[in-house]
Amino acid sequence: MRIRITVFSIIFLMMAFAACQVTDPIRSDGGGEEGPRQLTIEPADQTCESSNECVLVWTDCSTCDCGTPVNQIHEQKYQRAYQDLCVDYEGPVCEMYCPPVELQCDQGVCIVMME
Repeated sequence: MRIRITVFSIIFLMMAFAACQVTDPIRSDGGGEEGPRQLTIEPADQTCESSNECVLVWTDCSTCDCGTPVNQIHEQKYQRAYQDLCVDYEGPVCEMYCPPVELQCDQGVCIVMME
């Protein structure tokens, strides 16, 4: 049995550890007075048939991420949810460098590949 570890798997695990207190399927307000605010991506929204279907969406109000891949048919759903979640956000903000990436459809799932 061969185990395949992708960038998507690593990002997914990092997000899972960061979002310990998910209060609804798409939104996590985190704990505390102005704790982290993140969107949780539904795995079904990351399915694809070709790489052309994959786009990145923002998930963290602190901008401490470089985007998460989803199928483009769900892009507006996450953009609206991100705007609603982050409209009054006043917590910490990251200045991140996001390297160029290539989005691919790998075994039916949108993933991020480093260029």
